[in-house]
Amino acid sequence: MAFPLTELCSFGVHYHAYSMFLQPCSSLSDLLNRSPLLFWTIILVASQDHVQFADVHQGVSTEHDAILSPILLRAIQQVETIHSLLLLCMWPTPQSRHFYNPAWNYVGLAINAAMQMSCHSPLSPASKTHGWKGLGHIGINDLSPVDQSRTWLGCFWIGNVSVMLAEL
Repeated sequence: MAFPLTELCSFGVHYHAYSMFLQPCSSLSDLLNRSPLLFWTIILVASQDHVQFADVHQGVSTEHDAILSPILLRAIQQVETIHSLLLLCMWPTPQSRHFYNPAWNYVGLAINAAMQMSCHSPLSPASKTHGWKGLGHIGINDLSPVDQSRTWLGCFWIGNVSVMLAEL
């Protein structure tokens, strides 16, 4: 599928200010290699409300679902997956009915995974548990305390916003 990637990457201009939990990325190819799910989630969100990208959005949506579905069947082991779920909570894909929106599921998964990665209680590099593998191949200290804190604050913020919107 060919599409104007540079135009779709308006994410940084229009959306990033609301998703400060995302780690800085040096290039799109690095992001795609590190986390295809996060890369395609960003493209999905950026193409969602633009008439000129309607065809792109439909194609990306199908591919995105194919990437996301198997990831949700196992324990989340990448902080980028948490970030993808948080983005999907903030900018959910349109559903035929409001109660089909999976944002509640996603925020619950994101919070649980963030706690498994100790994002709620970041460890300093001087911690005696440095190098301890908390979940599978993840070294908790592979994430900087800043990235852990940003991720946890993103979970906290989106979780609270979700609760407030549900009460409306």
